[in-house]
Amino acid sequence: MIDGDIINSMREVIPKELSIIGRWELIIADEDKKLLRGFSILRIREIPIPPNSIIIPVNVLRHSSVEIVDLLISDRGGEINTAVVFSESGKVVRKGEILGVVKISDTAPKEEHKILEVFRDLKRKLDEMENEFEESFLKPQWPVI
Repeated sequence: MIDGDIINSMREVIPKELSIIGRWELIIADEDKKLLRGFSILRIREIPIPPNSIIIPVNVLRHSSVEIVDLLISDRGGEINTAVVFSESGKVVRKGEILGVVKISDTAPKEEHKILEVFRDLKRKLDEMENEFEESFLKPQWPVI
């Protein structure tokens, strides 16, 4: 059936754009720092970020006394290495402590030319369906009186 073929073709080409699949990365402190009450800047272990990605904070796992407010991209680009954090009380964060989790999802197909293949495939299948319908209406199987 055409629906299944097209959906399978789309899944092959754009597997992450239309789904919730992505990779999860831990946000880990990369320095010992006594945080002041309020906002602070904290260096974190580098998290590689591919181009055309969406970074989504996940609140499933987070530090008990530090809230991540924002993540900052490094000067080199393509990676996150700094976090803006908020603390209610002056706590000490130790190097290696897990601060939170982010989910990184691609927003673009891996191979752009594959999209054209999907539309060509769709056109070919629609043309086949049109020919089948045309044959069944123009050359009926029953006797016409």
